[in-house]
Amino acid sequence: DAAVYVNLARIKVSESADPEIYSQLNALQLDLRRRHSAEVGRSGGHLEARKKYKGRSQHLALEADREIRTLFLDESGKDTPTLEQPLFILAGISMTHPAEMDFIRRADALKLEYGLDAGVSLHASQIEKGVDAFEFGKDATRLLAFQSSVATLVAESDFALIAAVIRKDVLSQQIVSDGGFLNLPPGLYEMALTFIAERFVDALFSMSPHKVCGKLTFESIGGLEDALHQRAFANLLIHGSEFVSDGCFRGFLRPGCEFRSKGGSHPLELSDLAARALMNWARAEFNIKHRFVAEYGPRIPIREDGNKGKFGLKVFPDSDIRDSIRDLKAQIGEKRREA
Repeated sequence: DAAVYVNLARIKVSESADPEIYSQLNALQLDLRRRHSAEVGRSGGHLEARKKYKGRSQHLALEADREIRTLFLDESGKDTPTLEQPLFILAGISMTHPAEMDFIRRADALKLEYGLDAGVSLHASQIEKGVDAFEFGKDATRLLAFQSSVATLVAESDFALIAAVIRKDVLSQQIVSDGGFLNLPPGLYEMALTFIAERFVDALFSMSPHKVCGKLTFESIGGLEDALHQRAFANLLIHGSEFVSDGCFRGFLRPGCEFRSKGGSHPLELSDLAARALMNWARAEFNIKHRFVAEYGPRIPIREDGNKGKFGLKVFPDSDIRDSIRDLKAQIGEKRREA
């Protein structure tokens, strides 16, 4: 895959002391991107010019007086090519520090009310099935009440949802028939993280240009996985993506990221709940009447008409379900205007 190999070579050469070769590879990559710019449907939406979000300086994200929003990331499904699990979800919950503290307080109170240990983490799949800590002595009424309380906790929390749904089965078919997606990272996790980081920058920029910056916190999976995720994020800050330049990423996202294992009350619980809700919505073929739309739809950032990447949720590939995504954008946009 030409663009993939050129990008890998460009990243490797950037670590050497040969700026001429790096410049030539940069130009070649730009040429490949231009050749594929007409195929907007493959890219997840054009986020306007790569330098649209450029700030006043390369140190913008580190200015002490800027408001910080943290994006807490959790996944659902496997980011491997195997089609046994045809969906991979990466969900990001964006919150201010006061909102984080408020969520933790509410989550602690909820667990106390239902007699759960403070160290218990809200795992969406376990809550959905009523197993492990959420079995409640097989009391179905108690479980339903707890599920309702969790839904209320989500509804009363202050956050934005920025997420990516990778349809591995559809992607695999299109790679075979069309020859690949030369403008995207080869790995599924890197691909999803790119979609999310682009939309996080767009959301931060729309709040108040140059006043809000973001940082990332991942659920810790393991030493190797954490290192790979950190490298994927660092590559965005160093090299940028097709639609957001490296300087723009550095202007709005703080360098470095954090990793945290699940346990006790923490915003990563919201990321887990959102990722599971997204998975259920995707399995329901993106039905506009699904409960995910009512519960999480209003939390998805949207600017103007939601086109050209100004929508905080990316489903990829989406060529066969664009009507559903367009209906979702229209419904969210209408509710925002009414509010």
